[in-house]
Amino acid sequence: MRNCLIGLSALFLLNCQGKSQPESSDALSIPESITPAQADSVFSYLTPFPEQTQVAIAIIQDTSTVFWGVVRENDTLLTVENRQAAFEIGSITKVFTSALLSQLVLEGKVNLDDPIQQYLSFPLNPKEANASRITLKQLANHTAGLPRLPGNFNNTVTDQSNPYKNYGPHELEAYLHDGLRLQSTPGEQYAYSNLGAGLLGYILSQVAEQPYTALLQKRIFTPLHMQNSAAGIEELSANLKFITNSLVISGRDPSGNPTSNWELNAMQAAGAILSTTEDLSRFVRANFQENAAYDLQKEITFEVSDELALGLGWHIRRDASENWYWHNGGTGGYRSCLVLDERSRQGVIVLSNVSAFHPSSQNIDKLCFSLMQSFKPQ
Repeated sequence: MRNCLIGLSALFLLNCQGKSQPESSDALSIPESITPAQADSVFSYLTPFPEQTQVAIAIIQDTSTVFWGVVRENDTLLTVENRQAAFEIGSITKVFTSALLSQLVLEGKVNLDDPIQQYLSFPLNPKEANASRITLKQLANHTAGLPRLPGNFNNTVTDQSNPYKNYGPHELEAYLHDGLRLQSTPGEQYAYSNLGAGLLGYILSQVAEQPYTALLQKRIFTPLHMQNSAAGIEELSANLKFITNSLVISGRDPSGNPTSNWELNAMQAAGAILSTTEDLSRFVRANFQENAAYDLQKEITFEVSDELALGLGWHIRRDASENWYWHNGGTGGYRSCLVLDERSRQGVIVLSNVSAFHPSSQNIDKLCFSLMQSFKPQ
């Protein structure tokens, strides 16, 4: 089975590829502040996708945000108002999970270097000698040595279109106690892990004595007025009574057919959030302000190379003049990407109902980085 949550991708190829255009874009109304180069990127990168592909874009410069929505119908790109429409954001959820970690650290409820064993009511697999060395920080920056998914995950999959639904706390605890196998020594290597992020959310919920969904709502969504955001489609519908199905964009499989939303169960903290460009722009702007928790998140905790470092939940693309904090995400029916530059107070969000398993799904990431690159003087 394929890995079921897309995370880190090769996003450093920023040049526009495939310049062929949709047959028609005459009905597309381009916001005045969108440059021709930015519009060209949108046309180019959306070319491979099927009918009813919908993309929501936010381009943020300091306190100003331009929202632009595009849908493909009958080989025509049409403008659509979708700034308040919810998409699954997949692994961008991990940034929010680490934001919760940062808050609890600052409140003195946990320490980044605490071994995770002290927060578990059962022993980690005693046959795995290095398990006792795994820390909260390593879960947040993907250096814990954990595999991408737990070894007993595939045994629970009964529906490929909703693969995480049956993987609950019992299965997670059983794996950690009986089947945990590390891929490397904790703290020594970067290896992207959905298991690590899911486990981090599980632990934070135990510490705070609140469900993960409630932690997000209380500590991040409500303070930032992210009214159209929640961890899971059921949570979104239950908490936000004014939400209608028309405001939750239907996910599409690789052929463009409607597909189910994912229910992440015990792995919620790895990728369960649905959100909007309007809500996520509030989170991006909060990262431009003085905020101890968000600042802690952006501190470098591990260096992969001269060009790539890790914070808590963030990947950090570095060069001589700037740090770009970013994460992308993907589920069976959606692909997303978020990039921000704290120094220049600029950011880009791209949400879509392009399946992460579509062969050109990385175009969503490339579009996001291309729009971010367009801020630079040419």
